[in-house]
Amino acid sequence: MLSLAIFTFAYSLMVAFSTICETLAAYKILFKGFSILMVMDVIVNFILPLVLAYHGFFLILYEKNFLSAVLNTTALLFIPEIDDQLPNILGYREDDIIRNFLIAESMKDFDVFSKMQTADDFTTEKLSRNYLCGVQFGDFYITNLKEQGFNILHGHTFQPHQVNNSEENKGYQIDPSTTITPDCLLRKVQWKYTTGFPNTTKPRVGCLTLKKINGQDISIIRKQDPSGKVGIDSKINELEGLFVITTFQMSEDVIKLRLCGSYNPQHFLKAFEYYSLWDVTDEARQMILRL
Repeated sequence: MLSLAIFTFAYSLMVAFSTICETLAAYKILFKGFSILMVMDVIVNFILPLVLAYHGFFLILYEKNFLSAVLNTTALLFIPEIDDQLPNILGYREDDIIRNFLIAESMKDFDVFSKMQTADDFTTEKLSRNYLCGVQFGDFYITNLKEQGFNILHGHTFQPHQVNNSEENKGYQIDPSTTITPDCLLRKVQWKYTTGFPNTTKPRVGCLTLKKINGQDISIIRKQDPSGKVGIDSKINELEGLFVITTFQMSEDVIKLRLCGSYNPQHFLKAFEYYSLWDVTDEARQMILRL
């Protein structure tokens, strides 16, 4: 009986630990506040498995009949699974229940967003909800670029760029790459727009500072205009997290600059794995995981 009791107790704890971990992950998406459903879920998925594991050990240990002990073991291992099997028992499709719930929650979120008055309120609320729901990841258009697909015939290419020293330290090179290498990864991007182009919706970038994942800082600053018509604005714009350059073009100024990435480095890696973007080299992956 002792061997059977120990086996049942250990297996019950394994099932309980798995259930608790999955429930905690689901709470970040399902519950935005305290509710009766949340209390019921805590009882079923947290308290009940632990109580059954503890009392089940002594129930089996002091059982006199071996056949009864085996039946009690089966019952103890089955009880925590009843709530997961209940939809099928009642004739409901589990996928439909989940889908309907998510649609209802999405409609609530849409109602909240539609009532917001300012863009700042909308952006703050959206970023907060994206963080809670899983992965925060997106594109950042620093200069005038319309959102469009990949079209190499028209020069519209989106791919990671590496930032390196040029030969003989004569400057810096920002070149396209087929994979995400450590030289592609940027921890912080700061930029200042140019002045003197009043007819553009957003001027070009006259000062660009890139902080690579290895700590190296790279600055690209336009040459001073002899006529004094074009200058550099004093306002500093900044992105901090983990980013890669996906479009880059410059003449005297940076005229095309597009980034993709996340404010959260771990979300960056999750997004690349989930969306199957570009391959991340092992060296780059290890550097991300160490952040």
